Amino acid sequence: MRALGKVTRLVLPALLVATALAPRAAAQCMPDNLDTQPCCSPVSATLPVFPAISQQCVYASFNNCATALNRQLCVTIGAPVPAMLGGQIVCGVYLINFQVRTCGTSQLIWSGNIRAHYARNWQEFDPVTTRGVWRFLLNGDLASSMPASTPQTARPRCLNNYPRVYFSGYIDYAYDCNLNTWLAAFALNHECDFTTHVAGTARPIAGGSHPTRSYVLVGPSAGFVVDPANGPWISGGAGDDSMRKNNWPNVPNICLAEERLLAPSIVNPVNLLCECTPSSPGAPTQFGETQVQARGGCGSLFDTSNPPIGPFPFTQKAIGYWTNFLTFPSPSHLFIDHGTMLHNDGCTNTPSTQYVEGVTTLTSGVAIGSYTAGQFLGPNIVDLATSNGVGGAVQVGKPHVTWYLIGINY
Repeated sequence: MRALGKVTRLVLPALLVATALAPRAAAQCMPDNLDTQPCCSPVSATLPVFPAISQQCVYASFNNCATALNRQLCVTIGAPVPAMLGGQIVCGVYLINFQVRTCGTSQLIWSGNIRAHYARNWQEFDPVTTRGVWRFLLNGDLASSMPASTPQTARPRCLNNYPRVYFSGYIDYAYDCNLNTWLAAFALNHECDFTTHVAGTARPIAGGSHPTRSYVLVGPSAGFVVDPANGPWISGGAGDDSMRKNNWPNVPNICLAEERLLAPSIVNPVNLLCECTPSSPGAPTQFGETQVQARGGCGSLFDTSNPPIGPFPFTQKAIGYWTNFLTFPSPSHLFIDHGTMLHNDGCTNTPSTQYVEGVTTLTSGVAIGSYTAGQFLGPNIVDLATSNGVGGAVQVGKPHVTWYLIGINY
């Protein structure tokens, strides 16, 4: 075990250094092997080598929770590069480079390295093929090449205060088990001031910056409809999947075994609103304050309380939906999630209050299969990760590492 002070000095620079890929498992539909040990046991993730992806994407912004910008751009997503320490891979942590351009030109709009924490994988079955899907939760800074004179529908005003803009979100890599091809879907969200620039966040701006405006990148753009108003808001009792801990004092071998969820877990939207303030009368209800309660078989706990607790109530933010069948992603609604949760570490029996970020995708047209349970799972998929420094302090609105993850199907 290493001292946390030394870990902090060594790991944070390491996470920002691009290094050559070490030998990995060949790309195939396979489990990640994070469920193979008893509670709190160290494990090694078995993951494929993920490719670079180029696709068209949507750049959207919202004002008072209504769509203000809906523009198509092109994005190059670099191959994920494992974080390294002392010549060893840090388990489940990667850097992914995003380059967002005006299509057909070299004009950069957004660019930067985003930190990716591996969440979990599953299988998807449609009438044509079977896919293996690996999900990562994303957080990091992007630089903008937009001129300062660009209207704020496209350029966040916080760029006048900070050189980069913090985004959080996710990326799913899908491998076609029959055709041996890769596709990906992603979203990166920069929220209104209430979770990015108010007092108590990492980058406060006195007097505010963009209190009513938020910004999101979504790919692929094919078949995607920007829709902040219509949810749908779905509640249910979850019967699967898992929680997991990253044990940073043991870096680079931080991954601990998955902890199966105990049924039923609860996902229940309790209050629909526009959280960006001051919101105008009749603003779309883009946010759903959501009750989440989940316990694991080793004693871990995630709980928003009901109603969700402050200072940042846990919400699911509607972005829109994909409509294409027989490709990836299947028809599905996309939500970006963030807010405060109560947590208990089942390995140490230590309670804490955590800020989490993540994603919800409500899928249709496919069956979701679990490698671990050997059964079909619910089509509504929630993945969340805590927002911390290596030493454990909660950080809101700046790049961070993750100690605790939860994945729920309902």
